[in-house]
Amino acid sequence: YLTAFAIGIFTGKNQESIIQSFDKQWIYIVPIVGLLLIFMFYIIGTSTQKVGIGMTTVASKMSAVIPILFSILYYHESIGMLKIAGIILALVSIFFAVYTKNDTPDEQKKMLLPITLFLGAGLLDAVIKLAQTDFVQSQDTALFTGLSFGAAGIIGVVVSFFTKLKIKELISVQTIISGVIIGLANFGSMYFLISALNYGKLDSSVVYGINNVSIVVLSFILALFIFKEKFSVLNKTGLVLAFLSVILLIFA
Repeated sequence: YLTAFAIGIFTGKNQESIIQSFDKQWIYIVPIVGLLLIFMFYIIGTSTQKVGIGMTTVASKMSAVIPILFSILYYHESIGMLKIAGIILALVSIFFAVYTKNDTPDEQKKMLLPITLFLGAGLLDAVIKLAQTDFVQSQDTALFTGLSFGAAGIIGVVVSFFTKLKIKELISVQTIISGVIIGLANFGSMYFLISALNYGKLDSSVVYGINNVSIVVLSFILALFIFKEKFSVLNKTGLVLAFLSVILLIFA
């Protein structure tokens, strides 16, 4: 988050950007986005460990139906049978992708992780959509993105004081390098998402659809061939349905 914050600040239009940002209407949205970012980061990490990268990614990226629904209801974006079918299919794909035959209480509790991720990631995207449409101008995209990750970092540091995490565990070459790489990826994902939404010639459902289905497919490929995760036929069917749902949303 320090890396993402630094990129946002240094790619701003001028050196007084931080001070001037406190006069922006979107400054009040920054801590909300920051809180959701750090919460989702924790849920993604825990879910990946407990249920695997494939199910976690599907739950996270199929949450696109939430900002799509938000755009339809709040901004009155166009809706038709294909878009409705795509949303329903996406929800069905989530169920198939996370379904497991193990009925033990511990396994059932694990399924709450991808469900929580689905709702939380969808809420985060909806808030970003609101900020992008009503408050953040295109020239402020980098600054808004950087400050959001800065807020997430501050919240993370405060929370760490109430955990057993030791600061010295963070001071290692491996941790720093990993943090920089993740920071670059995190900043880029939000910055280019907002930029794509600002493009204006593409409907929100198209932007979220192309973005999310690419991540889902790539993550499943990595899970299968690199991490050697095992998926049931139903889980694989969920992936296919997720892909089809996004195709429907793109052409809706």
